Amino acid sequence: MQGLRSDQIRRPEGMSDALVIVAKYPEAGAVKTRLGASIGYENAAHLYRAFLVDLVERFCRPQCSSLYHHFWSCPPAGRLLAEILGHDATILGQRGDNFADRLFNICLDMAAEGYRRLVIMASDSPQLPAAVVQHGFDALNTRDVVLGPAEDCGYYLIGLHLYPEPPDLFRGIEMSTPAVLARTVVRAADLACSVALLPYSFDVDEARDLPRLLDVLEKSGMDAAPHTVRELRRLISMGLSPPRVERLDA
Repeated sequence: MQGLRSDQIRRPEGMSDALVIVAKYPEAGAVKTRLGASIGYENAAHLYRAFLVDLVERFCRPQCSSLYHHFWSCPPAGRLLAEILGHDATILGQRGDNFADRLFNICLDMAAEGYRRLVIMASDSPQLPAAVVQHGFDALNTRDVVLGPAEDCGYYLIGLHLYPEPPDLFRGIEMSTPAVLARTVVRAADLACSVALLPYSFDVDEARDLPRLLDVLEKSGMDAAPHTVRELRRLISMGLSPPRVERLDA
């Protein structure tokens, strides 16, 4: 399975909202490469695999699936990814010469199937609860575009209206640069689209991010991302990240 073509997408009757999680197959050296440079590419791939498993469990829950239809979008290797996501997962193929084109084509495909609103989310921020996605859809009740800003000046989530046609928010924007968020906001303004911002979050790109992620997940409860928590504890116990610092109340 290489992923569904746009003409194979089937919208459930009565469902107008869609969530697409952009993912990759967790191959060493192909995912989380900045992190892999410091902790080893195999370790980084194992951690990213844990991210995916936790996201599957989070968004397959009835309280999510009753609100929006969720998809996974990945480059070729959909068959391999299905072994992790589960063979019931709806995996979309990607088309386009660059990431910006691929994002816009996701919007076009979802619009063609009749979805009215779309949220696209990254797969490498397991600290984000399902409620963040719902907040994104809620923001679209009063805004044209919603962005989940990341501390690296990118974004972990983007949501937009697809009807009567999706705005071409991605044209001319070089992705994976420090200017992505700012340029997307400017592009939205150029298209006369109002923008809502969700709370800031962070990516896991450096070894020093591992203790921070573990702290956030543990405070959220073990059931927030149990596979990621176990993998983080393993990596930290191996000395692959800075030691955790206990904060004492003043």
